[in-house]
Amino acid sequence: MLGKALNMCIPVRQQLSETFLVVNLFFFCIIFVIVAMFFDGTVRFYGWAVLIPLYTIFSFLYLFYFASKALTTAEHGKRISFSEHFGEMILLFTGLLGIWVIQPRINKLWEIHKEKFEE
Repeated sequence: MLGKALNMCIPVRQQLSETFLVVNLFFFCIIFVIVAMFFDGTVRFYGWAVLIPLYTIFSFLYLFYFASKALTTAEHGKRISFSEHFGEMILLFTGLLGIWVIQPRINKLWEIHKEKFEE
């Protein structure tokens, strides 16, 4: 939700594509629910089954990547490189500490672009 909201603060021609974000979020939730429902505590190794946890980890990290890139792009008003938003990605990944540091920046963007969210 944070990434999608911040993406609305970016000018239309520079907005990030949300298709990959939505697909990853959907598969992450589905896989997480399926594994939680059917995991009985026994671990068996199936060669192809290693792809499911790897994709789940990738999807989880991509959510932080998208939110940090959207935040930094909204602040700077231009496309940025990975090294420019890597710090924000790590802060978001740390949870409460990261949100505590990033929240004032999000609030500043909210005040500037408040009318876009009220529609």
